[in-house]
Amino acid sequence: MKINLVALSFCAALISGCGKSPAEKLFVDGCTSGGSSTKVCKCVFQGLQRQYGEDEVEKMFETGRTPPDFLGTVQVGGMFCRHKYDE
Repeated sequence: MKINLVALSFCAALISGCGKSPAEKLFVDGCTSGGSSTKVCKCVFQGLQRQYGEDEVEKMFETGRTPPDFLGTVQVGGMFCRHKYDE
């Protein structure tokens, strides 16, 4: 029974993708490799989604094209999120 629950949980995670979009995974992976915490990186990504919209953020990561203010938005978001989480 225990193994069936583990298998079911694993399958559910695969199907749902653990709730992360491909863009979020790419962003958070890159952000954390730069030394920031996962929670700060997720916070910044959520800020990007609020600023540009979820679909537009996905498109940016698919095409590699970002608006001129993107880096500034990431920097401001990083400062906000580091302050929010006191890091």
